[in-house]
Amino acid sequence: MPTNLKIFIKVIVVSVIAAVVYGLFLLGSPAQQRLIKLDQQRVSDIQSISYAINAYWGYNKKLPATLEVLVKSQDYYISSLKDPTTGEHYEYRILGEKQYELCANFNTDSSNFQNVSLPKPASEEKWDYHKGATCFSREAYSEGR
Repeated sequence: MPTNLKIFIKVIVVSVIAAVVYGLFLLGSPAQQRLIKLDQQRVSDIQSISYAINAYWGYNKKLPATLEVLVKSQDYYISSLKDPTTGEHYEYRILGEKQYELCANFNTDSSNFQNVSLPKPASEEKWDYHKGATCFSREAYSEGR
């Protein structure tokens, strides 16, 4: 085999290996991506719970005593009350007349991978979390605020 062809093949092989390594470095391993996906599911679940609490507040002018109240009424959509990995219920605590807290355990830190390319309104609620137990404190409001 000519020397130039051997060099060309080696360059191609090294380039492919470098591209794969760089991709894993940039995106994380498949296991890391799975953890991120599970955390995103947790945030989505908690957001749907929060929206249901706001809708409940809009109709009743009080917070639900438990999250099961929302599920039993069937008037509110909640994707899940349970963690996708452990099956444990997300924590819900009433802090005041309109204030409440929703908590979950996360596998990753959202600041490591959140998409910063799209602008967000200043009034939009923050759903940032860190690895471990994280609680989101919210104030109930009706859609008209």
